[in-house]
Amino acid sequence: MKRILSVFFTLLISAVSIFAQSARYEELMEEGRTFESEKKWVHALGAYYDAMVEEPTQKSKSAYDAFLNLAAEIKSGKPGYGTFDEFDSYDGWKELAAEYEEFWRENCPHYFKVGEIEKGALDVATRTGSYKVSAIMELSEKYSEIQPIILEGYKKAWKDYWTDCYPDILPISDEPGERFYALTLHVIGRDGKELLDFGEQSGDTAFEWNVHRVPRTVIKKLDSEGNEIKVKKLFWIDGEKRTEANTSGVKLYKMDEDPPPSYISKVGIRDMIMVEGGTFKMGNISGDFDEKPVHEVTVSSFLIGKYEVTQAQWIAVMGDNPSKNQGEKLPVENITWYDAIEYCNKLSEAEGLEKCYAGKGRNIRCDFTKNGYRLPTEAEWEYAARGGKKSTGRFLSGGGEDDASEIAWYSGNSKKTTHEVGAKKPNELEIFDMSGNVWEWCWDRYSKDYYKESFDFNPTGPQSNIASVVNRGGSYRDFNYVCSVSYRNSDFANTKKATLGFRLVRTVEEK
Repeated sequence: MKRILSVFFTLLISAVSIFAQSARYEELMEEGRTFESEKKWVHALGAYYDAMVEEPTQKSKSAYDAFLNLAAEIKSGKPGYGTFDEFDSYDGWKELAAEYEEFWRENCPHYFKVGEIEKGALDVATRTGSYKVSAIMELSEKYSEIQPIILEGYKKAWKDYWTDCYPDILPISDEPGERFYALTLHVIGRDGKELLDFGEQSGDTAFEWNVHRVPRTVIKKLDSEGNEIKVKKLFWIDGEKRTEANTSGVKLYKMDEDPPPSYISKVGIRDMIMVEGGTFKMGNISGDFDEKPVHEVTVSSFLIGKYEVTQAQWIAVMGDNPSKNQGEKLPVENITWYDAIEYCNKLSEAEGLEKCYAGKGRNIRCDFTKNGYRLPTEAEWEYAARGGKKSTGRFLSGGGEDDASEIAWYSGNSKKTTHEVGAKKPNELEIFDMSGNVWEWCWDRYSKDYYKESFDFNPTGPQSNIASVVNRGGSYRDFNYVCSVSYRNSDFANTKKATLGFRLVRTVEEK
């Protein structure tokens, strides 16, 4: 009976907790809609972001969609929803810039990690002691998500005859050394009263306090449990100018903690690169037989993943982790072509996009006009790996010299395992790991003679019902020449390997 009651109360507490969380989520969504009605676009983005943090699962899809829809409008150069002529656009951006400044004053755009309070030497003569504590400041994911949206839209909208569009205080950059901060920490006791004020320290990202002559009455309380360190004050410092940020509700994290992820950061699909369409020579005159003949191909513009799909991204959508080399930031691997297709459709569905794939087995079809996620065609993959219109003609997919160790994880440096995505140099388009780490599934079926008959505009591979599918890029187990931008490989669609993963692509609507 006791066990039954224990289970009952556990379930009851869990239900109350879930209800409270859902209620907070709906409250934040309503805040976002209210801000939208008031044309407070930055505040609306902030509310939707907070809603995603409150429900960092597919339950936050409505917040995710609202965030992305508004972000798309602003990034296109509009100061919010609606239509704007040149005068309205100027007025709108001036208002949005002022709101942006207000928003970051009200909502501290950073989070802080603080170490343990260290007790120093005691002064027996004065009956006092000393304490030390350090903290580091990092950009919050919220700040990192919203700031680029505003700046990208402003750059597109800006005209050289605009004046005074951005207030001087606007925190455009938070690169270390470009902006300084003044931070005050204090210790709050169990009774809610201040025990110790550590005072103000200035810096860009790191802060350290040393406090002396702390009375013995305070020492006793500091040494007891239940005390809490909090941010007391925070100022942005720009020359002679100091602007105070609102720190109510700002949480300090321990050095080994991170803030909870939002759905957008947990899935990480924001990391996609626009590849402007163009014409290139596909293949390699010095390559293997299936890389010939070199032929001219034109591809339309598309979006491609900046990184290979990670295990964290896979788990967020599929709920499991099939990888042999496990780690959230490692590329997902040990998946079939069919698994990758299923992931694309599920992710598209979760984000309210059109699914690209239909059918089963060898009869799977791809509708390239849909706006959802899909695998790249072999031509799209090679064009992106080469650097698109910015190509410098490199053998490997990298913008610098063809030093494989700087560009790729391959047999010469990988120690026979995958590595976190984005650790090597990107190519000319800022795309990472297209050479090495894991092979990447493409859409096309494989034929060794396909280049002799390939279409010259948006080719999608042989039309016959072939069981073997193209994968590209080489892996951590391959020689550097195998990781080249033109090398072709294939496996049966139901193959699983620790060397085989994928990255995402989306079709861009032509205007």
